[in-house]
Amino acid sequence: MNPVVLAVSLMLILSLARVHVVFSLIISAFIGGMVADIPADTILAAFPDAGVTAPDSLLKLKYLVKIFEEGIAAGTTTALSYAVLGAFAVAISYSGLSQAMANLIIGRARHGKGASLKWLLIIALLAMSIMSQNLVPIHIAFIPLVVPPLLLVMNRLNLDRRLLACVITFGLVCTYMFIPYGFGDIFLNKILLGNINKFGMDVSGVNIYQAMAIPALGMVAGLATAIFYSYRQPRHYEDRPVEGAAEQVPVKPLNIIIALIAVTAAFLAQKYTGSLILAGLIGFAIFMVARVIRWHQADTVFNSGIRMMSMIAFIMIAANGFAAVMNASGGSRQRRLLRQQPRPGSARHAGSRTFGDDGHRQLLLNPAHHRRHLRAAVRANGLLAAGHRRHHRHRRCAWRRRLTRLRLHPRPDNGL
Repeated sequence: MNPVVLAVSLMLILSLARVHVVFSLIISAFIGGMVADIPADTILAAFPDAGVTAPDSLLKLKYLVKIFEEGIAAGTTTALSYAVLGAFAVAISYSGLSQAMANLIIGRARHGKGASLKWLLIIALLAMSIMSQNLVPIHIAFIPLVVPPLLLVMNRLNLDRRLLACVITFGLVCTYMFIPYGFGDIFLNKILLGNINKFGMDVSGVNIYQAMAIPALGMVAGLATAIFYSYRQPRHYEDRPVEGAAEQVPVKPLNIIIALIAVTAAFLAQKYTGSLILAGLIGFAIFMVARVIRWHQADTVFNSGIRMMSMIAFIMIAANGFAAVMNASGGSRQRRLLRQQPRPGSARHAGSRTFGDDGHRQLLLNPAHHRRHLRAAVRANGLLAAGHRRHHRHRRCAWRRRLTRLRLHPRPDNGL
């Protein structure tokens, strides 16, 4: 079995069994690597002082550990980008900008009623979750500011909370999956396109919007299903004391202006330098220079941001180690070679077919309307001299085209 297929399948099974995703990545990487048929010369070259001529299972395991650690080292840039952006997100929440946005939504919601209020909540939460990934990169920090105060309003409307959970999830995930700014720059440019380019595919002419439009449209369809079908019925909840609400931050106009300047500076730094680490540090430095965050608060704010994003950072690090082991196993190269082999009946396959019993090379083409391209390929490969006749038969029926059989006359100069 292909080791990549085995490792990915095992990772999915372990994740569905509620094994932590970091452990799932590590376990499936080593099992896939041990199953893989890694050349002995490759393993021995990594340990020139091993003193053996044939590697055993222990030496192979040590080789996989070495490859996994090298892959982890390659993912530290992505992890540091998440940590710095997490610190910047907490700094934005300390400034009161996210609190001001939350107060605006809560104030509108408390004075609304009926269907208009329901759609106001849906649109407002969707807009905040989308902006939290790129324009105001606070990630999930807005949720404890906005959602707990709105729970009583949701209860009054008998609104299904699962609907709003789908709305927030759509805004958080689909945004970074489709828009290459903020957290989307990490996922699309550094993780997705970066790894594709690293393993030998040219992505210089790839339009990222077209490539990710299909999964993004799938999420749009899922959101529409949740809103208009799955969770559209009223759902009743008890009014209980709200727990888990974030501490209220005083909203000061000067701090809001400084926060907008910091967000703009970070956005421009990312756009023109391509570095999320530098963008996050510039934004964080503006908050400190303007004394929105005091010097004695800087350590607490930075640690809070790292704590918020540490899970994602560790997953990204483990995923880089997993990818390194899978690449070393050779399974990904096997899949590429299988895809590169010509399909039976294609023009590339034409030159590799064997002779028929009557001494002629038999070519099958499906569908029949590609016959011109096959003939051009046959001539280009020198299988048929110009001017030779081609006898072909068409067999058709009313409901489909059958295969077209081409009989090529042998060339007298090479005995074909």
